[in-house]
Order: sequence, then structure tokens, then C-alpha cells
Amino acid sequence: MSTQRPFFLRFAAVWILLCSGTFLLLAGFYWWLTWPDEHFWQVCVSFLWAALLVFAVACLLRTVLAAPAAESSWLPKPVALPCLATGLWFIVFIALQLVLVHVDDRVESVAVRFAQLLHLPPRMSISLLHGVVGAGMWLVAPALLLPLGSWMARNGFTALGRSGFLRSIRNLRYWAGFASALVLFYLSHRLIDWLPERRTLHGELVSAGWRLGLAYVLGVSAVVIAAWNTSRVQAGAEGERAIAPSVDS
Repeated sequence: MSTQRPFFLRFAAVWILLCSGTFLLLAGFYWWLTWPDEHFWQVCVSFLWAALLVFAVACLLRTVLAAPAAESSWLPKPVALPCLATGLWFIVFIALQLVLVHVDDRVESVAVRFAQLLHLPPRMSISLLHGVVGAGMWLVAPALLLPLGSWMARNGFTALGRSGFLRSIRNLRYWAGFASALVLFYLSHRLIDWLPERRTLHGELVSAGWRLGLAYVLGVSAVVIAAWNTSRVQAGAEGERAIAPSVDS
């Protein structure tokens, strides 16, 4: 008989896994960028290392997104199909973010035409377009894709044929957790952009070190909170869906 693990310890396990795993993946990605490609065997090793990195990212994301609902274990084991589904979801998510970044870079080129259509000052139209694209990048796209990614991490490609992940979008608890994660992401972004006055090189290095470190911790915490809250909400929705047919019968 499986017993439920303590909430705090399971949350800490997911946090440590994501924090250390992201650091190792960044180190592996840096090593891949510096790997020479003068010989054929070096090109083959580089290709295999890139494939390994992609697989490791998929496994890490699948574990982080699926772990909160697995109350009887510390961390779920990587499974081929859910990991593949999570990897494809992550590629779609990154591609959408890159498209939005590209659109945001071209805002000023269409701002004049946009201002003429709405009879607005050009500066106001630029701010408005940047706000719309920023909302899509930081709010709409993550809020809509996160529930789908959580379901695919748990159920693989069968999540595409289910409507349970839509129930989390209508759940106030999901939006409360998502808002908390956004606040942490905003604080981490502000820490990176903040440049306190330091008159010495040593002071600037110390300031950059603790700001980047704290921003990294806040970013990891935001991802874990968003994944944890989404997975728990969807686990409840899945339980309600399983109970509904028995009640109707």
C-alpha cells in the first residue's frame, strides 16, 4: 500500500531537481557550444550530445510537471511517451515565444499605420502594441499552454483527446498560483535589470553575483509553483471527471 509523501519534502525535492538540473543543462549546453567540429567524429559526438541534451530537457520537464500529482512517490520515473510529448510541447511553447519576440521587435515598423487607423499618437500606439504583445508572451500563451503541458507530462499524447485540462483554466486556484508565479518572474526580471551604484569593480561583481543568484532562485521557484499548482488542480479535475460517470449511472 502506497503512502502519501509529506507535501513540503516533495516540493523541496522538485525544487532541488529543477534547480540543479537546469544548472547542469546550462553547463552541458555551454560545453556543446565550445565543442570543436574539425573532424567527422567530433561532428558525430556533437550531434549525439545535442540529442542527449534535448532528451534530458524533456525528462526534466516531464518530471517537474508530473511530480506534484504523484503523491505516493518522491519523483515520477521518466517514461518514453510522456517525455516525448512533453518535449514536443516545450518546442511548441518556445517556438511561440520566439514568434512573439519577433513580432515585438517589429512593433515600431507598424505603429504609424496602427496609429492612423485608431487615430492615436504614434508613441501611444507603440506602447499599446508592446503591451498587447507582452501580455500574449507573459500571460496568454503560458496560461493556456501550461495546463496542456501538465496533462501531456502525465498522460502523454492521450491528453490531446481530453478536455480535462480546460477545467483548470476555469479554476480560480489555478489563476491564483499562476499569478504568484508571474510575480516571482517579474521580481527576478527586475533584479537582473537593476543596476545599483558601485564605484569599485569588486562591488559590481558582488552585486551582479547576488542579483543573478537570487533571480535564478526566484525563477526556479516560480516554475515549481506554477507546475505544482497546475498539476494539483488538474488531478482534482480528473478525479471529478472519474466520479461524474458513476454518479450519473
